[in-house]
Amino acid sequence: MKITTILLVLISIIGLIIIVLGSKEANFITLVAGSIVAAGFSIYLGNIRG
Repeated sequence: MKITTILLVLISIIGLIIIVLGSKEANFITLVAGSIVAAGFSIYLGNIRG
């Protein structure tokens, strides 16, 4: 649980840095990576509850 939270925070920070730098390609990559982590996090929570 803590590891996933740390990953989400790291991706958020990386996303903010990339937005500041203003690279469109990097923004897309961050969005994709964030989506994958969010999906994985949802599955992870679902497995705990299930």
